[in-house]
Amino acid sequence: FDRSPAKRIRRIYRKRLKKIVAKHQSSLKYMPPAEQVEFLRNQGVSEEVIGEIQSLYEKARYSAELMTEADAERMREIL
Repeated sequence: FDRSPAKRIRRIYRKRLKKIVAKHQSSLKYMPPAEQVEFLRNQGVSEEVIGEIQSLYEKARYSAELMTEADAERMREIL
């Protein structure tokens, strides 16, 4: 079980967004990233927070940079 900060960020994102989407009778599985962001926007999440969520997730998913524990904690706080 990989407990690196990048994997934790991705897991937090997936689990929390899945819970939010399930409350509204939708399926995260079939939502592309643009729809996921639009869904958050429709839930009243501010553009600043959405930008931070996207930035952290994309950095964890696609970047070669190492993520820190502070990044993982910030994602947990936001979501």
